Amino acid sequence: MVPKQYGVALLVSSFILGGAVFCAAMVNKGLIFEEKHIITTAAGSVNLGEVYSERRGMDITLAPASDNAPKEINLTNLDPKNFSDDIHNALTNIANRVNEQQGLSGDKAMKAGTLSSNLPFKLHVTTYIQYRSEHIPNYTLVIDEKDFLIDKEIFERRINTEAEKMVKESASAFSANSFIKK
Repeated sequence: MVPKQYGVALLVSSFILGGAVFCAAMVNKGLIFEEKHIITTAAGSVNLGEVYSERRGMDITLAPASDNAPKEINLTNLDPKNFSDDIHNALTNIANRVNEQQGLSGDKAMKAGTLSSNLPFKLHVTTYIQYRSEHIPNYTLVIDEKDFLIDKEIFERRINTEAEKMVKESASAFSANSFIKK
């Protein structure tokens, strides 16, 4: 005969196991944990649940192509539909800094629209969507990420061209992964 203490433990463990199987069945049928707004990524699926807000974004960095060089431009959280003014302002700051360091003014002063370099620069552009949601309060889905080499070209023209291409290439992924329709 089984001692009374083992019988109670057996009964409690049976209830726990039965409850776990029941809850698993409820989750599997979507009655408890409804799968809603699921994103498929290379690493697997992400269940966001209810999406409260989403924001499309783009990051742009420009640095000399040599290893471990500091970034000359580091623009984050740009609006993919309206970023050219931010690029122009960042390049204007660089031109002003160079003009001040080299004592250039008037016709000899560097301007954002003509700024270039004899050294190669690496342009890094990332497009993404940031979500605030029920299951993951702050999630960022990277849509696309590319590096470009700018060698002896005018920075503003090339940066705008590559960023615009990235936004166009990302448009279908932006739409497919957008849950809040405006």
